[in-house]
Amino acid sequence: MDSQNPNSVFQSQITTPVSENTIPTDNQSVKNDWNKIIPSTNIGFLVVSLVLVLGLDLLILVNSPDLFPFFAEMLIVLGVFGIFFYLENFVFKKRFLNTQSKLDGWITTLVILRNIAFVLNFIPLIQILGGVALFYGGVPYLIIYSILLAKRFKVTHV
Repeated sequence: MDSQNPNSVFQSQITTPVSENTIPTDNQSVKNDWNKIIPSTNIGFLVVSLVLVLGLDLLILVNSPDLFPFFAEMLIVLGVFGIFFYLENFVFKKRFLNTQSKLDGWITTLVILRNIAFVLNFIPLIQILGGVALFYGGVPYLIIYSILLAKRFKVTHV
């Protein structure tokens, strides 16, 4: 090691050769948020949502049929969640599977925040809080989400 050159300490880290195993092939995929984090987050929130809507909320509806408007609103929100689930887990995941972007972290954060707002809609007594979050935050969310995805598509095409 050369004591005169301060960069010599880091030389072994800088000049590490790339082996063929580190370059993704058709059978391998780049590790990014679209491979694991976003799909597993969506699946986890979907399971919680289904348990709440088809379990707890349906039981409450059976005991109090006059609460049907609240249950119908939950079904609509579950349907919207299903659309996002399908797009992110099947359409966007295939599109972004072998690419990386700095935008992925922001998109993942938005996905988690959106899923939390959806789940709040399925919990009795705090359903109104979730509804307010989706009502007032829904349009700004969709605008930001759409802009990030559009930029992400551009990064993929470059």
